[in-house]
Amino acid sequence: MQILRIPPTTSSNSVMGKVTFKDVARLAGVSTQTVSRVTNNAHNVNDETRAKVLSAIQALGYVPSKSAQLLGRKKSRLLGLLTLDFAFYGAAMTAAGIRNAATARGYSVVIGITNSTAKDKVVEAIRELIAQQVEGIVINMPLSPEEAVALVRTYPDTPIAFTDTLPTPGLVTVMSDHKLGAKLTVEHLIALKRHHIACLNGPQDSTAAELRRQGWLSTLKEHQLEPVAQYIGDWSAVQGYELARQLLQKHPGLDALVCANDQMALGALKALHEAGQLVPRDVLVTGFDDTPDSIMYQPSLTTVRQDFPALGEQVVAALFQWMASPGRDDFQAISQKLAVTFIARASTACGGQA
Repeated sequence: MQILRIPPTTSSNSVMGKVTFKDVARLAGVSTQTVSRVTNNAHNVNDETRAKVLSAIQALGYVPSKSAQLLGRKKSRLLGLLTLDFAFYGAAMTAAGIRNAATARGYSVVIGITNSTAKDKVVEAIRELIAQQVEGIVINMPLSPEEAVALVRTYPDTPIAFTDTLPTPGLVTVMSDHKLGAKLTVEHLIALKRHHIACLNGPQDSTAAELRRQGWLSTLKEHQLEPVAQYIGDWSAVQGYELARQLLQKHPGLDALVCANDQMALGALKALHEAGQLVPRDVLVTGFDDTPDSIMYQPSLTTVRQDFPALGEQVVAALFQWMASPGRDDFQAISQKLAVTFIARASTACGGQA
């Protein structure tokens, strides 16, 4: 859906009263139905007629009614995106990928933001998106498989795809390979002879955080190691700082710290600096996500690169695959896992600036 931006006009019609689509039709010499098709960006209007209508719209200063446009559409050409917020880089870049993929298919994206994953809040947000006649919804927030399945069953006529939910029969899920990223991180630290490793994990309700935790622990176990400590944070640099301070007080012998994302690693670096612990000489530090600023940390941060725009694009592609499914009763699941890349930098004594 394209938004037509009408420049100011000095037409006497706009001064005398509200211009209607009938006025546009009269000036353009077409039917009111044709005006409706043009303002709704329908494809069954030839270029000459479309130009006449757009010229009349500009001359009269007509502003199409949003509600009338929605009511007049057979298909809304809209996708919905439900997210917690855009405070973190990953959420914003995933949204950008979703928008790009939707635009390439002739769709616009309506964004719903909620401050909670509580069932009533999520249901309310989905209802608002459906009320705007979206054809499908991407949910970019942590939900359990049970919660996600319940939503799909509650709204069987609205395709829904998920980016922070475990692969489950009947669901469309697209995620980065969080376990692999965590495994590569721990193997890197062990190769550097670090065996007293602590973990700063993300929120308990996040599937991504849980998969990273599982990857760390399973890889440590493969090498007959246990973490020195495990703390749970909220993805923020402030929490990374506070938790790292606690770790250093209770476990002064730790020699490596794996953080669930780059922001928490940033806070941890500050705590280590204040404690007189040099990175990487005394403690190695790693993050996850490879946000653009991570290379500018002091020292530059070893991390795991996720392609967030690709994640957004792939989840839209999976959603459209679901929408094109000939028989929804036969539909089982679409589950995709995106590759990640381990990036070694100076925070683990590698000195690279990749």
